[in-house]
Amino acid sequence: MKIAVTVNLGNYENIRVESSEYDDADTCIDEIREALVKIREPRVDDFIRRVFK
Repeated sequence: MKIAVTVNLGNYENIRVESSEYDDADTCIDEIREALVKIREPRVDDFIRRVFK
């Protein structure tokens, strides 16, 4: 299974992150969260706080 998210940064800018192939959703979500945290963008940080509670 793969999971992908697209973060709308506004002003026609987006960031899309896709997980690798894993057997369960929790591992995919963990990989996406870890990748987004490394971006260090305030709008992405806001997305993380809202979606990954």
